[in-house]
Amino acid sequence: MKIRKEKTESKKTKKKTRRSFSIRKKIAVMVGIPVLSLVVLVGLGWWVLNQGNQNLDTVVNDQFMVLIDNDITPLITDDMLPLINEDIQRLQNLEASIKLLLEADRDVHQAVIAEKMALVAAGEEESSAANQANQENIQQARECLTRASEHFTSEEAQQLYTQFEEAFAVWEEKTRKVIEQANTPGKLKFARKSSDEGSAFTTFNTMRDLIDQLQKAQEKDVQAALLAVEAKRTRINDKEKGLGDKKDTVLGITKTAQNKAIFLSGIFIVSGLVVVVVATIIASIVSRSITKPLKMTTTMLKDIAQGEGDLTKRMTIKSRDEIGELAQWFNTFVEKLQGIIQKISVNATTLANSSTELSATATQMSGNAETMSAQST
Repeated sequence: MKIRKEKTESKKTKKKTRRSFSIRKKIAVMVGIPVLSLVVLVGLGWWVLNQGNQNLDTVVNDQFMVLIDNDITPLITDDMLPLINEDIQRLQNLEASIKLLLEADRDVHQAVIAEKMALVAAGEEESSAANQANQENIQQARECLTRASEHFTSEEAQQLYTQFEEAFAVWEEKTRKVIEQANTPGKLKFARKSSDEGSAFTTFNTMRDLIDQLQKAQEKDVQAALLAVEAKRTRINDKEKGLGDKKDTVLGITKTAQNKAIFLSGIFIVSGLVVVVVATIIASIVSRSITKPLKMTTTMLKDIAQGEGDLTKRMTIKSRDEIGELAQWFNTFVEKLQGIIQKISVNATTLANSSTELSATATQMSGNAETMSAQST
């Protein structure tokens, strides 16, 4: 009856065991979870990098490139470069032409001084020096005016220069005639009259007045160029202010993209930590589900082997994997062993009883034999 009761309890225990993974599947889970975690991390990292690249492309292509193409490049090519290459160069040329006009004015005055020196020359040496000085200063004045004319861009200046060339040629002829008459005996009186109030004097004043008009025309062009430069500078400043506002907008978008990148990086790090923790917990649980039943089985076998040999103990079956199957067959083995030992114990008791009965019979027979022997004597 006891054996049947234990078999019934064993069957009930089997019914209570829950279905679980095999050790092979558990090992596969232990290996698969880290691999899956790695795949998830790689996928998450790719997604974070892709989002970062998209944000970077948006900032670069939609903001910086548009700002460069639509604002910065036109500002440089349409305003700054012309201001540097054209307007400033034009101002420098105008200033150079005014300087050349002043030098030419000085040279013609030096030529007139030489003309006056020729009128008061005391000898041939002084007359020759005055003649040379007159020629040299006339040539220097002509060269200065020729170089200055390269920068006469306005119609007014060009017209004045045409008139100046004619007046300069007439004056040159008159002043050279004064020098010639001053060196010709009997004509000094005519030379002085021409130089003081005559044709040489009037042509010089006419030519000199044209130089003044050219200076004023160039100064007017300088003022116009300065106004154009100032207008461009104002326009550049306005565009720079607009660029500053757009720059702040672009920097704001860039800051937003940076914050988003930091946020995505934080998600990646936190997700990675969560995945690692979850994988570690799952691996620990799976590992314990393998090692704990093995330790229980080892403890049970050790207790049976080294203890008092209590064959009524059974291993608790909590799973239906290889460990559960081992416990089930171990319980079956102990159960059969217990039955065999119980049968041996019953047979030994029966044998002991039989031996006792045989011993009593032998004793009785011995007593009867002694009685019969006594009666025969």
